[in-house]
Amino acid sequence: MNKVAERALQKLLSQAETAWANGTQEKALSLPFSESKLPAYFEFGTSADRSACNAHLGLAEHAGAIEIHWDPRSGDKRQIARITLLDADKLAAFLEVSPRWALVEAATSSLNQMAEGFPVLHQVIAAWKAGVLVRRTSASDVVDWQDACRVILHRRASGDVDLPHRGLSVSLFNDSKRLEALWPMLDILLQGGMDGAARSDEEICGELGIVKFPSTVLLAGSARVTYGGHVLDVRWPYLGLSPTHIDAVEPLGDVDTLLSVENLSTFHELARQSQGGQRCILIYTAGMPSPSWLRIYRLMLRALPAAAAVRHWGDIDAGGFRIANRLANTCQEEGRRLKPYGMAGELSKEALEAGEGARKALDAAELRTIQRICAARGWAREWAFVDERKFAYEQEGMRAVMPPADAPSVS
Repeated sequence: MNKVAERALQKLLSQAETAWANGTQEKALSLPFSESKLPAYFEFGTSADRSACNAHLGLAEHAGAIEIHWDPRSGDKRQIARITLLDADKLAAFLEVSPRWALVEAATSSLNQMAEGFPVLHQVIAAWKAGVLVRRTSASDVVDWQDACRVILHRRASGDVDLPHRGLSVSLFNDSKRLEALWPMLDILLQGGMDGAARSDEEICGELGIVKFPSTVLLAGSARVTYGGHVLDVRWPYLGLSPTHIDAVEPLGDVDTLLSVENLSTFHELARQSQGGQRCILIYTAGMPSPSWLRIYRLMLRALPAAAAVRHWGDIDAGGFRIANRLANTCQEEGRRLKPYGMAGELSKEALEAGEGARKALDAAELRTIQRICAARGWAREWAFVDERKFAYEQEGMRAVMPPADAPSVS
């Protein structure tokens, strides 16, 4: 097909798609052939080139897709004044493309049943209808979203064990790399919304419990672990164990705080401090807690004295607050209340006064994510700090200090 003719027809089809999305498809649609709307039509090198363009548009007219309106000033059918849409489906067929309405209707039919368990799919479909890509996907990529739903449903049915990355991809799709193509869709489905900040592959894997290698639970402080039928005391500076073999975690002595820590270097610093004080139990989350890790966390919450506080210390960024929110949700399910520690800037005073410690400015999506979490959890101090500065701060840039004794964390 002549490129200029094809461009004109695509412009007209795009108008039809927009009218369909807006519910105004009954309105007559046309494309003026002017230098502002279609400059290429006036840049032909020869009259033969323009005639070829006109001839191709004549074929679209013959197919019943459009009507051509000729410029009477140019002589006998030499120059087109405008084209008017007669039948949008015939125009799409002539261009040999699937129009947006057909793709969206097919996607809606394919995803309707899954949307019951993943309501965010309604938002995704609405965006496609408006012509907006969702994580670089359109309604023609519906299979990717179906596969992402399969991954999450399979993961939920697998319980609290971690699953190997490649093995899961092969078992579900007979393709060891298929899972990697689904991270953007999995992120949206897990977040349950489209306006949150995009997450890293590692964070998504952590939430799903998809691992490249078996994870290790690191514990420090005054605790006793039942591990594969054996009772072990947590020795200084820390103890590392496979989560699948931990049967129980029992606090020892006068424990008043359970503190989860997002980053490994901070965990090590605090673990070294724990030798002289036995009131705090430390546990390293390894980033976003996996289902197997959360099983151990639940065991600890259930064994913790009622008067003990549950705290979490992580990065001051969207990822750090998402981790804190996941832990807070688990605490809530166990009748506990989690309170952030160090995430309102209280451990960064010196660095902040020196203008140091900030990793990067938080973008609008990250700020929305943090605000939504803090509002839902009642973390006003943390949001006030973020809202004032609008910068991300890494946990490693804060002073490694044990938290003070706090109020009971029972809801």
